[in-house]
Amino acid sequence: MDGYDKLSFIDKIRFKWRVRQQEKLEDKRQNLEGDDRIPVNKQNIINELLAEKANKKNKVKALSSAENQTIKENKLEQYKVPNETLKTPLEMHIEHEQKKLDQMLGKKLKSEIDAYEYIIELQTFLSYPHDNLPNLENKVNEKLFYIQNTLGKDILNKGIQIYEVDKSLKEMYSTISIEDRVKLEQEILNNPNLSEQLTYLRYNPEDSKKQTGEIVNYQAVYSKMMEKMRENEYNGRNENSSDLDEK
Repeated sequence: MDGYDKLSFIDKIRFKWRVRQQEKLEDKRQNLEGDDRIPVNKQNIINELLAEKANKKNKVKALSSAENQTIKENKLEQYKVPNETLKTPLEMHIEHEQKKLDQMLGKKLKSEIDAYEYIIELQTFLSYPHDNLPNLENKVNEKLFYIQNTLGKDILNKGIQIYEVDKSLKEMYSTISIEDRVKLEQEILNNPNLSEQLTYLRYNPEDSKKQTGEIVNYQAVYSKMMEKMRENEYNGRNENSSDLDEK
């Protein structure tokens, strides 16, 4: 397949996921219509991923160029600073992601729940493009290997199962209206029994997969709440670090 070797590690994961999704759609169509199975056009998927990658790089370059131009146009003479101290949006983004990764890799685990959340966090971070972070995949795999060696393979496997369910729930979250999200979140915060039930389902993926109806929406909102809690934790650390640097 032309261009497959040009895909990044993350893009290759996306490639496999899109192939599986199209295969599932084809299975449904075949069952409904009874026609012959149509093979998935894998080359088209590769072409789409390459085009998306090129488009993303072009947008980043355009954004960086526009930002630099704005800075130059608006800079007052008395506040001039050396050009080498100015950071582009891309550089600031990379710096933020590197800091987040360093904090993540330095996290200490005190319980099985910590381990499960850590696996979700690592896998989620790895699922997004981070082409500018060197050896990201190796660093994450080292941590996963460490969990397997210290806590056992069962913990690692269960953590990955929890991550897969969590990923699906967060995809479902995007389909819930903002009004309903707010309503469900308030119910979770105000109902200890509901919160306890959702916590149980989060760490028991086999039972979680069996759920149907309204409880699934609660699960989706709960997963997003957990993600926001992690993000707030990192943002708080970064703010405190900045305060210390200034002092």
